[in-house]
Amino acid sequence: MPMAKATNGLRVPTFIQEPPPRLLFSNDTGTQVSCTAHGNPPPVVSWVLSDGTMATQVPGLRKIAGNGTLYFPPFLSQYYRTDVHETTYRCRATNEAGTILSRNVRVQAVVRRQFHVHVESTEVFLGNSALIKCAIPDYVRTYVKVASWQRGDEILLPDLSDVAGRYVVLSTSGDLYVRSVRTEDSLVKYSCLATNTLNGDRQRSDAVMLQVKELSQNLAPRTTQKPVMDIHVERGNDVHMPCNIQGNPFPIFT
Repeated sequence: MPMAKATNGLRVPTFIQEPPPRLLFSNDTGTQVSCTAHGNPPPVVSWVLSDGTMATQVPGLRKIAGNGTLYFPPFLSQYYRTDVHETTYRCRATNEAGTILSRNVRVQAVVRRQFHVHVESTEVFLGNSALIKCAIPDYVRTYVKVASWQRGDEILLPDLSDVAGRYVVLSTSGDLYVRSVRTEDSLVKYSCLATNTLNGDRQRSDAVMLQVKELSQNLAPRTTQKPVMDIHVERGNDVHMPCNIQGNPFPIFT
């Protein structure tokens, strides 16, 4: 936002640091979000709620520092409050020359919950490609991500996957994609490791075998892959879109 000028040397506030549109955190860790602005005279920075009223201190749950920082301390699950931990805030900077408001900041605290992951049973025909899924419960899916896969003694990491190799950990879903499946792929066990990105909790699945079958007759292309309507990715990052279709002879993909 360009800096606006007012008369008598006054300057309307402009943001130096505007808060992000979303703030997701665990009740174990708490979090804070900063907002800074400048102008002449120096603006007063405060926080307002979605209805326009001023956000005030809530002992043990919400603190507002004089430097414009909104702080949410760690809290026990029984002290969760929707009006504090799951609501919308905006940063406001005001001086004699004027007032500005930040974008909406959607705050959501997540109360710690135990979760377990498992590798879905996968059947693939020899020479085809397999998509092995690490099943994460829906209630934690937004903040629990696949950190790695283990194939026998080999560790496979999303950031180090060779997209041209036979084993690729897909960056968008965390699934393990195995190209041109061989008999040897059925002789090792596969497991996934999932991490809670809010508090660092980790869970490893049980190890399972890949079921590899041979085909002696022709098979029209088929798939058990569920359609994905939307893939969300940050600008500049890679996107992996597997086409998990099996057949005999091996299908040609376009």
